Amino acid sequence: MIKVRIENNAEVRKFFEELGVDFDKAVNIAMNDTSDKMATDANQNLSNSIGVNSDLFGSVVSDNNKPFKKYIGTKIEYAPYVEFGTGPQRINKKGKEVGGKQYWPPPLASKRATQYSKNAGEMEKWRKMKGGKFKTHDDLRYAIWKHGTRPQSFMRSSLQKNKRKFPEYLGRALAEMLGVSFQKR
Repeated sequence: MIKVRIENNAEVRKFFEELGVDFDKAVNIAMNDTSDKMATDANQNLSNSIGVNSDLFGSVVSDNNKPFKKYIGTKIEYAPYVEFGTGPQRINKKGKEVGGKQYWPPPLASKRATQYSKNAGEMEKWRKMKGGKFKTHDDLRYAIWKHGTRPQSFMRSSLQKNKRKFPEYLGRALAEMLGVSFQKR
């Protein structure tokens, strides 16, 4: 979660009122632009790291419906495993290695259909798509259990890179409200 604190005392409010600018509206516009840029960049990172054939590609969206609260995320269940990795290669939200719990990925044939055995079919599709590295489904299961999956941070890098864009977008929104051209210094 990224929090932005804007000091906006009575003196600042008076200054923007004299200019004829709705500062709150400009902040909300800048937040919308920033969250949209973060979501677009996260999708671009996904296309570079995992490819466009994944369900995850294009799934990162920004929700700008609430004023001053913006949400960026995806509804794909396995997105955290791609972002942070699994097993021994797992990292925490700050980027430090923490070595997650090892578990056996689901087998293809299961007597009881569980959520995990349903995911085995998705793993099998992925294994076939990737080609010859994993000859059988059990080879893939062993590799995941033994080594885990490496983190492919698509969201964190986008958030870190684009959070610095907020002041620029705020300046652009204020300049547009004043009817002047924006000049980046």
